[in-house]
Amino acid sequence: MRNYSKVLLGIMIAAGVNGCARDMKSVNKSVYEISNEINANNTDAQPVKQAYADVDISVSLKTHKPGIYIFDNKKHGTDEFEVIVHIDGKPLQMKSSSKEEDSSYLGEKHPEAGKGIRYNFTGSIRLEAGKHMVTVSIPEDNISVGKDIYIKEGSNRIVIEPVYNRKKPYKKIGFAGDTSFYEGIKGFKVVVNGNGE
Repeated sequence: MRNYSKVLLGIMIAAGVNGCARDMKSVNKSVYEISNEINANNTDAQPVKQAYADVDISVSLKTHKPGIYIFDNKKHGTDEFEVIVHIDGKPLQMKSSSKEEDSSYLGEKHPEAGKGIRYNFTGSIRLEAGKHMVTVSIPEDNISVGKDIYIKEGSNRIVIEPVYNRKKPYKKIGFAGDTSFYEGIKGFKVVVNGNGE
């Protein structure tokens, strides 16, 4: 009878130990699953930050004074003259200023030599670093130039330079290949961080 009791006690102890072992495995499994779920949630809540770029944009150009041409009823030389810049199709707010300028000292072959009105337009914007589209237009002259650009993370500078029309042969005989602001603007050159075309 004593031997039977000992055997029964041994069976009960073994069963208890096995039960604890199974319970510990279940606990460990639950902890592992919860840990993985927390890590997954943290990954979703904290995405990798996108690199951003601060961009300063400037446009400087020259036009003739108002009224210099009889049939010119445009806004050239007035405060209403404007240059519009779009980034990825969205207009950029630009500050503008103008003043009379006499740069005859540059010599007649220089495209901005002579008396006229100097316009300066400036603006700034924060964008994601990477590829973007810049469009520059002068509504008054039906001019619009678009260019794909790449801006790097951090500070960037975009300088938009005018491309003037060539002088007419009857105006400057012998200098037909030169350009002048008197003849108006035909396009723009977009320079990004010192590089452009």
